Amino acid sequence: MKKLFIAFAIASLALMSQASYLYWQVQSEDYTTITEPSKVNTAYLYAKKDGAADTKIGALKKGNEQEYYAVDVSTFATGGYSFYIELVNYDSGVKDVLGYSETKSYAELVSSGYILETPLSITSANVWHGGAYAAPEPTSGVLMLLGLAGLALKRRKA
Repeated sequence: MKKLFIAFAIASLALMSQASYLYWQVQSEDYTTITEPSKVNTAYLYAKKDGAADTKIGALKKGNEQEYYAVDVSTFATGGYSFYIELVNYDSGVKDVLGYSETKSYAELVSSGYILETPLSITSANVWHGGAYAAPEPTSGVLMLLGLAGLALKRRKA
């Protein structure tokens, strides 16, 4: 009777847990399309929502030997969140963004099997690699430099 009660308690806890896990990983073969793939040494997983700051929810250092990383994303299940992976290089403490993955919504990741809403099905998880990666667009700093260069070329009137 005692064993039956313990088994029932464990099964109840497993069924009542509302955790959702996103299984993700980044390998060097995933981002060969960016300009400087050899410089990537860290990948960050972000959750984003229109009108709010992006939230960093996971990090992966190059050289880790884990097969995949599981991040609890249950707090992002409602509210229209999307996810993307940022590839960076830290050189002397300076963060250099080298590329971004495709952005996928929570619903897209669930339907593709990357987010599992039942923790007992870990072995059936698909691992999200981020899709296609692209280098970041020129920032306002580059545009500012172009503007200053244009002003420097302007001739003075006598």
